[in-house]
Amino acid sequence: MESRTLTGHLLTPMFSYGENQKFPEFRATELKGMMRYLYRIACPAKLSVLKQDEAELFGGSTGDRKEQAGHASPVQLFLMQARQERFEAESLLLHDEKRQRSIFNCILQDEFKLRISMDKRISIQNELLSKIADIDWYKKEAALALLLCGMGKRSRKGRGRVMPDEYQQKDKAQALAWICDGLNKIAKATSEELKPEEKKYEIRDGTIYPYVQKKGRNSGNRDLKRPAIKKIVLGECLSEWKESASRSGGKKSLDVFLKAVDTECHYLRGKQKYEFLKDGQILKLSKAIGQIDGKERFASSLIIGFIQTDEGIYPVYTFVKAFPNLKEELDADCSLREQFIEMVEKYRI
Repeated sequence: MESRTLTGHLLTPMFSYGENQKFPEFRATELKGMMRYLYRIACPAKLSVLKQDEAELFGGSTGDRKEQAGHASPVQLFLMQARQERFEAESLLLHDEKRQRSIFNCILQDEFKLRISMDKRISIQNELLSKIADIDWYKKEAALALLLCGMGKRSRKGRGRVMPDEYQQKDKAQALAWICDGLNKIAKATSEELKPEEKKYEIRDGTIYPYVQKKGRNSGNRDLKRPAIKKIVLGECLSEWKESASRSGGKKSLDVFLKAVDTECHYLRGKQKYEFLKDGQILKLSKAIGQIDGKERFASSLIIGFIQTDEGIYPVYTFVKAFPNLKEELDADCSLREQFIEMVEKYRI
């Protein structure tokens, strides 16, 4: 069995729980789920092919018919258990006054270790996928999932992020290039016959875009009617988010940023500070960032992650296609989510 080790450190508190909701824990199944999710939104294949390829790469049935047998996952993950701490997470549920000052158990540690093993007895049947998805492919995919997707509660709002030490880059430009390179490796892992340029991500004007670009458009020319990455942008370096006793209570700049995200979600929920938007736009933005709409809840199509460089920590904004009604894409030009980011980054002082 071939293995690799991924060592890193937590950037933000991880609120990940198993059966016992009082005690946090690292869960390999959750990380595997995040790797699957990243593969789905990064791969350019059509849905029918995507399902088959995902089953080949991560285990499961290769089709919907009962007689079609699947196979176990060729990759196994083992997460080192971290020490448990108590953390006053008042920013987690800012809108819930009853729980605003609750104490949540979370995982806070300096070191994070992940062992990735590939069982060669479980072979990937597709010849093309087997040539691409080796042990190093899974290691890079896991590293990207930890950075872009995270683990645990409110992971789409920046919690549960891990920075793999060996992948720390020098500056913002190198960090963006590293993310783009990783996405290109994921995009190539498909059995669908596509043009080479259709399995490619590229950096234009400091932003990562998928596939071939049409002039004057900010999305790829493959009309995928499913959640898929539209673009990835790095925000301002958090070293510029200076500490202030009046605003952050002496907390580090990363905590100030997380509080800013939660505060803006709170204001949007109450339609405060967003009077410049029409009611219909407020509703669309609320859906786009995962706010509750009546009895319905939508997963945020703006995923906030972080990457550490020698310069400091940068927010990573991943814009994902969203189809709440399976017909019309929500915030297709990303303008509403961009306005939300602008409101968050105004907290920089």
